[in-house]
Amino acid sequence: MSPDYQAIREAVAWRRAPELALLSLRGDDARDALLHLCPSRLLLRDAQVEESLLLDADGRPIADVLVCADDEDYLLIVEGLGGDALLAHVEASLPAGCAPEVALEGGRAVLSMHGPWAWELVSRVLGDDMMALPYLSLFRIDHGICVRAGKTGEFGYDVVMEREALEALVPVDVAGLKPGR
Repeated sequence: MSPDYQAIREAVAWRRAPELALLSLRGDDARDALLHLCPSRLLLRDAQVEESLLLDADGRPIADVLVCADDEDYLLIVEGLGGDALLAHVEASLPAGCAPEVALEGGRAVLSMHGPWAWELVSRVLGDDMMALPYLSLFRIDHGICVRAGKTGEFGYDVVMEREALEALVPVDVAGLKPGR
């Protein structure tokens, strides 16, 4: 078994995720825009996260989306479309009269931590409060948010922070993290 697969199954894998695009929807039309863009039935309260998709004009999936509700605003963590293509898709898809504030969050980046022991690494890096973060929710941290959602089940976290702050956030002593500890 390769070390990457072994880490996902038995420990924790972390990486910066430059392929993820971040898009914010703000203002009076933010919710209407979100409901028009995503085919899922989104019933989000503040600090909740839901998985959805973006579809092309023929109804085929073009990107996976984590929709993060932050009061009346939304952050979309998008995998499958780069920033420029994402912005073009949103602008082409919104109906006339629906005009939220739409912005690519180019100043922010994502650190993803996944695997059955991701909670331990997150608690060491961001504090013990993160261990109790419910699945599909977000928590405000200095310079950003921590989203609990995973590609390997519920044991995954995406930390979305200002780029400079993320560069300073280097996972601590991962060699000390062992399965079953």
